[in-house]
Amino acid sequence: MRLICPNCDAQYEVDDSVIPVDGRDVQCSNCGTTWFQPGPGMEAEEKALMPPAPEPTPEPEAEVAIEPEPEPTQDTPTETEAPQRRPMDESVLNVLREEAERESTARRAEGRAPLESQPDLGLDEGTAAAAQGLRERVARLRAASDEAVDPPTVEPTSTGSRRDLLPDIEEINSTLRATSDRRESGASSQVLENDPLPRRRGQFGLGFGAVVVLGALAAALYLLAPKIAMMAPGTKPFLVGYVDSVNAVRVSVNSTVTGAAEKATGFLTDLAK
Repeated sequence: MRLICPNCDAQYEVDDSVIPVDGRDVQCSNCGTTWFQPGPGMEAEEKALMPPAPEPTPEPEAEVAIEPEPEPTQDTPTETEAPQRRPMDESVLNVLREEAERESTARRAEGRAPLESQPDLGLDEGTAAAAQGLRERVARLRAASDEAVDPPTVEPTSTGSRRDLLPDIEEINSTLRATSDRRESGASSQVLENDPLPRRRGQFGLGFGAVVVLGALAAALYLLAPKIAMMAPGTKPFLVGYVDSVNAVRVSVNSTVTGAAEKATGFLTDLAK
């Protein structure tokens, strides 16, 4: 089946099985135009459904007036000589030759119009790349097998003195000292990391700071209780009880400290005697 693009007139030769009986949409690979190509059955049906073309009406023949033949006279001969053809001008012949050549060239170009075909899908390139990769892999395997088979050549060592062949004692001692120093430094760092004293100090500092903050808040609440009660009367009962409790604690602490001071003074007086 031949497909012709309605836009660029590109022609495609495809198998009849490509186009189903109901037709399908096809696209031109040259200009990208898409059109509906009916199947062979649909084309036959359309041709059958098309009305027959009207027969052309014969044109009326023009009446030719028959002129009476002139009677031959004695002066005119019975057989007339054929008129001589006038030679055609050279310029007219050149024009006719050019038109004939142009028409023949156009017909040759139309006859040689190449059929559009789908380009290759790049299968050859993929096959060539796979073959090249296989060759490189085989070459690497051969090189590895050659290296494994050939034993490494051992260069003969230059015979030196016995002192050069034996290890240097000073280098060994320096290496041992460096190793022992590293072990000692590592052990000391490990001891410092495992020592719980810094952790305890941090906990003590945190607890002491919390106690100081709570004491400062309690003292501020005790000193500012009258102002807070004036600003927020609803908190007055709580503040009064809090101030009374603090006063009771102060009195008990004062009495305890005073009694302890008196006992200490009496004890020191007894010792002085």
